Amino acid sequence: MTTTLAEQVAADLAATAFDTTAELSPAESATYTPLGGSGSAVSMIFVDDSERKADYPDGQIIGREMVALVQAADVAAPAIHDTITRGEETWTVAAIRDLGLRQMWELTLHRSETAEKSRGGFRRPR
Repeated sequence: MTTTLAEQVAADLAATAFDTTAELSPAESATYTPLGGSGSAVSMIFVDDSERKADYPDGQIIGREMVALVQAADVAAPAIHDTITRGEETWTVAAIRDLGLRQMWELTLHRSETAEKSRGGFRRPR
């Protein structure tokens, strides 16, 4: 049986980078939930996490954005508004990019929370 380059790359990634049991693997376990569906455990690599704050008279909104990688073998057809739970935080899929031959997806995730007013400033909710 002949394998394509894309199939070989996918197999190599699954055996190394996305193996959450490997000692040096950057992957983490997360739960991927399609909009209106039920969640399933997947291996993901979380790449970047940035934060923006906006002040309003009644509070502060903290908007966060993260980039994550997931194999197409784990999530065949990601969609906007699907969710990913990492630890205790739930993120919403805001953008999807095929990283080549539908073997791996780059997902841009968004999350926002409202900070509570406290003694002249704001603090994250507990």
